[in-house]
Amino acid sequence: MIGHDRNTHFRRFDVSDFRVVQEMHADSFRRLAADDYSESEILAHNVMFQSDDYLAALSESNITLALVGDKVVGSAGWCRLDKNTGRIRKVFVSPDYAGEGFGRRLVEQVEKEIHQSGVKKILLRASMNSIPFYER
Repeated sequence: MIGHDRNTHFRRFDVSDFRVVQEMHADSFRRLAADDYSESEILAHNVMFQSDDYLAALSESNITLALVGDKVVGSAGWCRLDKNTGRIRKVFVSPDYAGEGFGRRLVEQVEKEIHQSGVKKILLRASMNSIPFYER
């Protein structure tokens, strides 16, 4: 159970969330992936996160946000690859809230949306640091 119950809610990503989500993704990868990626690899990801093209990637990914109060603490989304295949994307949790169940709840929500859309198969690409999360 998420420890912030009453102040925790979930909602859809809106373009007005872009800068906050962009920064949360960059901070999450920089801090949580530091043991699995070199400094240059983390910097390369940061360039991607800071690109204005990243807005298109978020907008195309059916993003759900997790919030504590009005603070964005996580995201997860999905896209359709073909008629029967969906892909989970953009799963990030703020390092300050990692391990509190936000990632699990977001992925469960995304899986539910994917299945409700009629998609039968779900694909996922995971960063090295997130493999244990998905294995659980």
